Amino acid sequence: KKVIQLVNEAYADKTLEKLAPNFNEKQSAQIKQVLATAPKRAQSKEVTEKGGQLTNALHMFTVTTELDKAYEKDGIVKADAKLTDTEGLLVLLKESKPKFYESQQKRATEVKTEIAVIADTTKAVNELFTDQTKTVVKEDVSKESYAAVLAKVEGLKQAGLKGSLLASLAVVDAKVTEKELATATVEAEKVAQEAAVAVEAAKQEQAAQNQVANSS
Repeated sequence: KKVIQLVNEAYADKTLEKLAPNFNEKQSAQIKQVLATAPKRAQSKEVTEKGGQLTNALHMFTVTTELDKAYEKDGIVKADAKLTDTEGLLVLLKESKPKFYESQQKRATEVKTEIAVIADTTKAVNELFTDQTKTVVKEDVSKESYAAVLAKVEGLKQAGLKGSLLASLAVVDAKVTEKELATATVEAEKVAQEAAVAVEAAKQEQAAQNQVANSS
């Protein structure tokens, strides 16, 4: 009777595809205790099935809790989101809870995708620097590579992480701009020197022509 009561309290309706809205940690702990202290002897088919439903309820609670924790309040995946148990438990629930699986798999896929984007973008920013302190920019960083990483960062949905990475990129931008300015200065000096040499050569040629003209 205890097992049957717990099943009725755990699920929202008789389809057993959705947890009761008020299902919480207290109920989860209660179910774990009942399952742990259940007699080892053979049970009736109904009790065995109900026990399986309680185990499923625990799995469903773990999945929904982990996915809920992966999101910020506004529905955006957290910058430090992690999925530890969700994927494995969803595989176990796929056949017995198809509707639950479908709805939560969508959320899990979204979280996994965002986790990958966050990792890739953070890595891209880190690779512009010589080490993890992100204070010294690599010498081979170009305006193009900086712009490509900047586009990735600007596409992030996580405001806090985005702001932090943009601050790091400001250091890169300053370095790249400084390097471009230095290169432009060198080029300008080179052009000026070449122009001066050309002017001097023209003067010398004109002087030589004048000397020839005067001697004749």
